[in-house]
Amino acid sequence: MIGGIYMRVRGLAPPLLVGRALAVLALTPLFLSAPARADSALAPSYSEQWIYYPDHGGATARGSLAETVLSAHNGERQRWRVPPLNWDDRLAADARAYARLLAQKGYLQHADMTGRAQPQGENLWMGTRDAFGYDQMMAGFLDERRNYVARAVPHISRTGNWQDTGHYSQIIWRTTTSVGCALASNRDFDFLVCRYSPAGNVWGMRADEGGAEVLADAARQGRAGEARRRGAQRRIALLPE
Repeated sequence: MIGGIYMRVRGLAPPLLVGRALAVLALTPLFLSAPARADSALAPSYSEQWIYYPDHGGATARGSLAETVLSAHNGERQRWRVPPLNWDDRLAADARAYARLLAQKGYLQHADMTGRAQPQGENLWMGTRDAFGYDQMMAGFLDERRNYVARAVPHISRTGNWQDTGHYSQIIWRTTTSVGCALASNRDFDFLVCRYSPAGNVWGMRADEGGAEVLADAARQGRAGEARRRGAQRRIALLPE
């Protein structure tokens, strides 16, 4: 994976409407090679008395969160012939803490990873409380497949906006090995946070290639020269105009 620092992206993707229920995805964060300005903290809009934290570690009315996440992620990763993800309890604990914070605030906002020795990738989802199953939450991310283009970040969307497919590219990012997710809710909304390690969406890299690991595989298969040429073409294409 190419190193970089994390940039928090403010804003919301277009809402997904299902009947009268509302679901929203947060714009996806991206790794860059320059520092990002940290935004000032925003005051919570929900009092702690309204926050509840469902126990989603085991079977619930929605089923197991871990099983649903791994099934959705690894099923999609298999389509791209990239290794499956493992569930990481540490990532899930980090996701749970941040989901609680989002439930208190009442809106989506990516975590500030600036200064972390090993930033985590992050996908966020928000929807009407108790209106969506875990499979529907995953479908919100996977639906971005229809606009995804297998090119280097940020040229990964048919819409011209990489953030329209950034959740999907993180899900299939080759060098990501672990995922952990958690849900917290306030009186109106459920907030799902998924954390990934190592983080994907690295500027100038392709999700299905992912860096040095793929070059090593290509070398073992006698295709190192072709891989180097692709990498050189990719770097040239991303030079500033």
